[in-house]
Amino acid sequence: PTPIAVSGGRGSGEPTPIAVSGGRGSGEPTPIAVSGGRGSGEPTPIVLWHGMGDSCCNPLSMGSVKKLLEKHIPGVYVKSLMIGANVADDTANGFFMDVQEQLKLVCSQLTNDTALQNGYHA
Repeated sequence: PTPIAVSGGRGSGEPTPIAVSGGRGSGEPTPIAVSGGRGSGEPTPIVLWHGMGDSCCNPLSMGSVKKLLEKHIPGVYVKSLMIGANVADDTANGFFMDVQEQLKLVCSQLTNDTALQNGYHA
């Protein structure tokens, strides 16, 4: 497997390995290292934004990605963006809401989330 390194976290600089399975046909997991750099000892928060036809919380897609990250990066804060009042609205808005309106909602969510005030991976 090929390791993938993602840097810029808040930890001690030591990478946190994440095993992600599949992709190359070998059946072996692909390790991902997330390393720190801000000195607080906490991992850098992660923001997820789904594409058209999906939702923030679908357990077969973004919901499982969120859980995977939380499982393999202890203490990480993961925000999966919801564009609307509920999962149904979130999915429909990916198709029908004006992109500029989506951006306004996302900017508001990111600005108002204090867990993201010192930066995040997206």
